Amino acid sequence: MAVAPIVEYYRLEGTTGSYQFVDANNPSTQLDFGTVDAGTSTHEGTITNITSSLAGCQVFAIFNNKSATGGPVSDMQNAVLSVVDDTGSSAGTVYEGRWINVVLNDGDENDPVKLGKYKATTDHPADTEETKLDLTAAGLDAVNDKGTIKGTTNGGTLADTTNYAIIKTWVHPEANADAGSHNFRLRTTYSYT
Repeated sequence: MAVAPIVEYYRLEGTTGSYQFVDANNPSTQLDFGTVDAGTSTHEGTITNITSSLAGCQVFAIFNNKSATGGPVSDMQNAVLSVVDDTGSSAGTVYEGRWINVVLNDGDENDPVKLGKYKATTDHPADTEETKLDLTAAGLDAVNDKGTIKGTTNGGTLADTTNYAIIKTWVHPEANADAGSHNFRLRTTYSYT
């Protein structure tokens, strides 16, 4: 019988290749970029600027079965990251404006994935498909193991690179974005056997 993956987000800080947990014992349950001016990107090109007190650009380890206290679980397969509104629907300003930028496993920050699906505006045509990010564990091959995060027994540390994927994420609302709160959620979907 398959044992469902145990998926948790842990916020990281530090430098590329030398991250540390902000809190290794408690997964992150909130993502808040703080106050952002319309038309402004919160990207931080220098990872050392990303700390637990700076909200505009954040790094997370998306773990499967961190510490494996109950033994191994199924691998996450076909794992994908997307953005939804606060009700869980593929809709809303953040989704339709593709405000959420993300790179996987310290990928090219000059070519981020912009999550969501543009609606038609004077600035751009409507997208035909939603843009999502395939999640692959940091220690696995991005081609042969695409979409896989292992559920094997591990020590719950960042040395267990087959048990988590790293995402660096920031926001870039359009210049004419409405003022006020814009609620959204990052959604991780996957299959398992």
